[in-house]
Order: sequence, then C-alpha cells, then structure tokens
Amino acid sequence: MLLELGPYPAEEAARWTKFARRVLLEIQSNSTLMEKISGDVITLWRMYINEWATTAERQLSAGEPFRWQVELESEVAEFLLHALDQCWHSAELEDRVAPEDVRLNHGFTMHVVRAFVDGLAEQGHGCEHYADQVLASFGGTLD
Repeated sequence: MLLELGPYPAEEAARWTKFARRVLLEIQSNSTLMEKISGDVITLWRMYINEWATTAERQLSAGEPFRWQVELESEVAEFLLHALDQCWHSAELEDRVAPEDVRLNHGFTMHVVRAFVDGLAEQGHGCEHYADQVLASFGGTLD
C-alpha cells in the first residue's frame, strides 16, 4: 500500500517528530505499556519518525510543506496503526504525556492516522474492514 503524508506544514511535522520520540521513550520506560506494544513496532515507528524528522527539517529549510511517501505491506501498516491506536487510547500513556503536548500535536497525529486508514482502505475488503474499525476507534477526532 502507498502511505502518503502531506502536504502539511513542515514546522508542525518537525514538532510532531520530537513529540513522538518522547512518546516512544515513555512507552519503553513503562513495563505495562511495553506489555501492550512490541519492541518490533517501536523499532519500526522510530525508523519512520527519524525519516519524517529528516524530511521535515529539510523541507522546512527549503520553505516547502512536508511531503513523504513509501510503499508498505498492508500487514506492516496494520501493525503500525494498531500500535498507534493502542497508544492513543492508553490511560498509562495519557498519565505520562502533557495534555498541552497532545493538543499541540493532535493535528499531525490525526493526519498520520488518516494516511494509514486511507492507504489501507484502498487495498481491498480485508484492509478496508480494519480501516473502518480504526475510524470507529478514533471517532470524531479525525474530522
């Protein structure tokens, strides 16, 4: 599947990558969260977050909006999206992340979720069903 992010303000994408890195550290420092989120998914998220940070900084310096894309296997996309969904609805993580940081980064977080959902929905029935489940999970926050 094609995962496409952007166009989005590069400054907001760069800020989000810093926030996301802090969230990964919070997950890794909490044994309850680590029971829910595998080390493999953290490694994958870290790889993509690092790519997005580099891209956002380069595009910010050039005065361009953030744009990024990659081909992913649908199973990998579901694996990543599932972890993001779990984190978003995790009481343990909510207690460890400042509400102001969540608010400031909400827009780009939902942009990422929507990009995954849209990419999966285009893959066919099985993936579309999962995308619908995620949409229901996030509810009105994706609007």
